[in-house]
Parts: sequence; structure tokens; C-alpha cells
Amino acid sequence: TDIYCVHFNLAVLFSTKNNHEALEHSSKAIQLASSDSEVSDAYSMHGTILKDLKRLSESAKSYQKAIESSPATVSLWINLGAVMHLMGNYTQAEVYYKTAEKFDPNNTLVQDNLKKVRRMIKRYPKN
Repeated sequence: TDIYCVHFNLAVLFSTKNNHEALEHSSKAIQLASSDSEVSDAYSMHGTILKDLKRLSESAKSYQKAIESSPATVSLWINLGAVMHLMGNYTQAEVYYKTAEKFDPNNTLVQDNLKKVRRMIKRYPKN
């Protein structure tokens, strides 16, 4: 819908300058989303803004919601893995990166992130 697009685009615009305002618009976009694609995009944007605000647990939940609407989107799995990595949950990050790898085995970002997280798992085996 047009109103969804307005709020989604305002969230994108404000995410470079004012994350709190961007968060308001991404929340509105989530409420107005009417297709799986819109839901996934809105939750993904919301997750990115929350990550930038260092609200990592909330960010992870947003990415999980995005994945529910678009489970084959590699970037969502990568972003969720990255949030887990930032939270120090290396084992869970590896699980998410491996899921991304299943959808895109030649993705160099996935391969690089898997190498990094596996080094962290070796260094901190309790995580």
C-alpha cells in the first residue's frame, strides 16, 4: 500500500540520521504491511535500526519475524547471525550462518562470517 511505502521509505531515510525517528516509521510500516514481502522488509529494517541502537535482543526478534515471512532470504539469516555474534552467542550465530550457507553455498560473506565465528567458538568454547 502507499502508506506502507511512505513509512518504509521514511524509516530508510531517517536511519542514516535519526534512528529513533526511523524506529517509529519502521514500526508503522510493520503495522501497515500487507504482504509477506512487505512484512519481511519492514521487520528487517526494524531489526537493522535496533541493531544500530545496540538493542540487540530486540533486533534478533525482528530478524526472526522477518524470517517467518521470508525464510529463504539469505541476508536475513546473515543479519540474525551477525546479531548473535555481536551478543557473544557464537554457537547460535554459527547455526544461522550455516542456514544462510544452505541457501547460498558460494556466498563469500557467509563463508567469512563462518570462519570468524568458528575462531571465536574455539577461543571461547562455553559460548
